[in-house]
This record gives sequence, structure tokens and C-alpha cells, in this order.
Amino acid sequence: MAAMTDPVKSMTGFARAQLPVAGGELVCELRSVNHRYLEMAVRLPAGLGALESVVRARLAAGLARGKIDCHVSWNAAPVGMGLTWDRGLVAELVRIDAEIRATHARHEPPLGPVRVADILAWPGAVVAAGPPDLEDAVLAVCVQALTALLAHRGREGARLAEVLREKLDCMAAVLPTLRAAAGTAATTAVERLRARIAASGVEADPARLTQELVSWAQRGDIEEEIDRLGVHIAEARAVLAGKGPVGRRLDFLLQELNREANTAGAKVITAAQASMAVDLKVLIEHMREQVQNVE
Repeated sequence: MAAMTDPVKSMTGFARAQLPVAGGELVCELRSVNHRYLEMAVRLPAGLGALESVVRARLAAGLARGKIDCHVSWNAAPVGMGLTWDRGLVAELVRIDAEIRATHARHEPPLGPVRVADILAWPGAVVAAGPPDLEDAVLAVCVQALTALLAHRGREGARLAEVLREKLDCMAAVLPTLRAAAGTAATTAVERLRARIAASGVEADPARLTQELVSWAQRGDIEEEIDRLGVHIAEARAVLAGKGPVGRRLDFLLQELNREANTAGAKVITAAQASMAVDLKVLIEHMREQVQNVE
């Protein structure tokens, strides 16, 4: 199958394929929702259970994750459906009829021979003929439905990728402002603390005061967290531009982004910084909700 132009695929989708065959048509419906792994439920027409493993293999060749429901049905044509009769079953019915009449030859009134209408009414004596090359037809209709499902998941995935890139851009835009605020926040806070100490009239040991102020300023330093946030954002962009399933890698990166945002939020010392940290966490949470549906 042709690869999608955008590597990101959604795990949600629906597809329906119909394949006309002699005496009717085969219909395959595929439903897909998000799931941590690839899980499939396959339902086939009666008598075709042996094809389940082959159908599963065909679907697994095009899908990496998601909960897949595959339902294949055989719809006989209302006219010219190609009825046939089970020769072995009918012969057995006729044999039993003859045996019973021979055994009870003196029965009064005499037992009459079985009628054709009675044979036709026997369960399984008359059946609708299936289409020729049924195995090939079932696999063909499943591949058609899979192709349509992949196209559906690809279209949704392209839209999800666009949303995720927009969120990453918004996060990246916050970092320079947060870095600038962090650079001035510590200096401003230290100056305010010095002013309060001076206003209180308390005589503080200059060396001890300097040591405490430096320690306090270091505890509020979020430069490392900002750097790591930038690295994770760049990696998430690279993952979105890569090939193959990306959902699990994005989920891991969002956990790391959330970890850094939480650490930064716990260390900020001004209301402006706290507001920016909250903005980052909101963006990350929005992305996590979207990534849950990415293959």
C-alpha cells in the first residue's frame, strides 16, 4: 500500500467496502478507535472461520495500534441467488425413508414415500450457493476496506499533526518570555528582600546575608528547565516530521515536558512566571489529549 504523505495517523476511523460476486456481494466494515496496542475482533460469515488468521495478518500489515473491529458479511442477491441442494443429506434422507418403510411394511395404513416438499423443508437440505473463489473474495474486500480505513486515519492524522505543531509553536513562544522574566525576577526579589531587611532595622551579617540570598536565588533559577523544555519541543517537532508510528514517542516526550513544566512552576518566584508556567502546562495537557489518538 502507498505510504501516506503525512506520517501521523489517527487511531480513529471507519471504512466500508463492497465487492460484487456471483449470487450476491461481500461487505467488509472496519471500525477503529484508540488503544495502547493493536487489538482486533474479526467476524466472518458462517463457515469461513478458517480465514480469520489470514484476515488478521492482512490487517496487521497495515495497522500498528488501535482497537479494530472487522465485520465481513455475505449478502445473497434477492433474485438469482443460486440455490443448491445438499446431495449427501438428501440421499441420506431418502435412504432412511426407504429403510423405515421396509421395516414397517405391514403398517396400516401403509407408510407413503417421503415427498419432495418434505425434503425441501428439512434444515440444510437447500442452501444458497456461495460465490466462487470465496477465500480470495473475502481477502480482497478486507484489503479494500483497509485501504479506505488507512486513508481516513491518514486524513485525521494530518489534521492532528497540524494541531500538535501549533501547540508546540505556542509553547516555544512562551520560553523566551519566561527566560527573560526569570533573569529579572531573582534580581528584583533580592533587592526587595534587602530593602525589607534594611527597613526593619535588623543588623544582618553581610557574609551570611549574601550567602542566603545567593542560595535563595539559585533555588529560583529555572534556566535548566527552560533549556530542557526547548530540547523536548525540538524533539517533538522532529518526531512529527519522521516516519512510522509516532504516538508512543510523543506520549513519552509530553511526560518529560510536563515534568519540566512542573519543576519550573514549583521554582518560580513571581506571579508573572507562575502564569507562564500554567500556560505551558495547559498547552501540554491539550497535546496529551490529542496524542492519545495518534498511532
